[in-house]
Amino acid sequence: MDRVFNRWLVLSIYVSSGSILVFAHGLIGAGPLFTAAFIAGSTLTLFLFSRWSDFTIDLADLLFTMFSCSVVVSFAVNKFGSSPKEVTLLVMSLAAYPAARLFAGSKAIAPSFVLVTGMVVVLGAVLTLAALPTQWSDSYGRPHPVVFGRFGAAPAQFTLTLGFLIIALVCMRLTAIRAAAAGVLVFTLTVVFAASFVRFSFVAIGAALMFAYFTSQSHERRYAAMMMCFLISGIVVGSLARIELAPRFARPSGHVTSDGAGSSSGLVSHHAIQISVPSTEPNAKVGQACPETDMQNSIAIRKQLYSDALALLPAAGLFGIGMDRFMSLSCIRDSQVHNSILQVAVELGWVAAAMLIALLVLSVFSLSHLARQSYETRFALCGLIFVALLTMAHGRLSRDSLLFLFLGYTASIRAIRPR
Repeated sequence: MDRVFNRWLVLSIYVSSGSILVFAHGLIGAGPLFTAAFIAGSTLTLFLFSRWSDFTIDLADLLFTMFSCSVVVSFAVNKFGSSPKEVTLLVMSLAAYPAARLFAGSKAIAPSFVLVTGMVVVLGAVLTLAALPTQWSDSYGRPHPVVFGRFGAAPAQFTLTLGFLIIALVCMRLTAIRAAAAGVLVFTLTVVFAASFVRFSFVAIGAALMFAYFTSQSHERRYAAMMMCFLISGIVVGSLARIELAPRFARPSGHVTSDGAGSSSGLVSHHAIQISVPSTEPNAKVGQACPETDMQNSIAIRKQLYSDALALLPAAGLFGIGMDRFMSLSCIRDSQVHNSILQVAVELGWVAAAMLIALLVLSVFSLSHLARQSYETRFALCGLIFVALLTMAHGRLSRDSLLFLFLGYTASIRAIRPR
């Protein structure tokens, strides 16, 4: 029992690593070396808690091996354009698959997972609440509160941890009283992060909850439905709290004026801090002139990024144009595709993209009929759905460790469950 408790404790730390690193950097001034050591250490600890005696080769392992080999070939045939940091992060992300490959074996989620993720997300909500009043009316030119005065992406990291907490709660056996208490906690936390204008993460959480609902036993579905109601209510209340900012930061489209400022405001969102205003000169690689893009509008930015990626896709070939080369060819400079599948197809090639898609499809469909049989299987499936959807809007392959973690986890379940 202690081993199971500790294994889930390690998993909770791993899936909450983004939030924990925000705490470490903000509270104790941790630096890059701490980040590298933390990621490597948590991955190694997952290895150490694996059930090595249970290993049998699965089809998913062959697909992952083929994907990894195609990545190596892509690096070999293309000029080395990615930074050593990104290559190191890519290796660590890929290492998450074997780290979780032998994790399965519990019949239920240990309380340690809920305890740790719950504490992390509650502390994150407190820090976000502390930052919200100073930016309630958008004093920083962005809707997301800047935690510790430095981390504008912190609310998104905390919401990621919230997603895993919610998934764990609907994949556990709860009494009616505990389920109601969990629902109230989820509602409160959701209000905070919805007021921070975290958006797509809630879409991904909602999709995971829908999978949890349809893969639950009939008598358990009411808990998933109840959690969905608490989640939606929290989103509505949190969004209404800062409704005056919605027209500025939730426009479906927009344009940039000649000086780079948004047409409705001179302020720019956090997206514009990391990327430059797109050039209006024709881009020979993309094959089309770069249109003006509203740099305050994340939807407009992604629309342009996806358009550029699709324009480059036919020329990518079997092994791509080289990792991170897209950022120098897109109309929006120094920004990745924000879609892991598209990034892989363009930068690493059609072979790698086909292997990754096949691995995702296999993992989802093979576990769908097994999810009713155990809480752990349902948790792994819903967790994979959650992180896979996030990579479709925020993904970058070198930062997709959670995607490969859950691909390894689902393969672990496939290998020990009867077909």
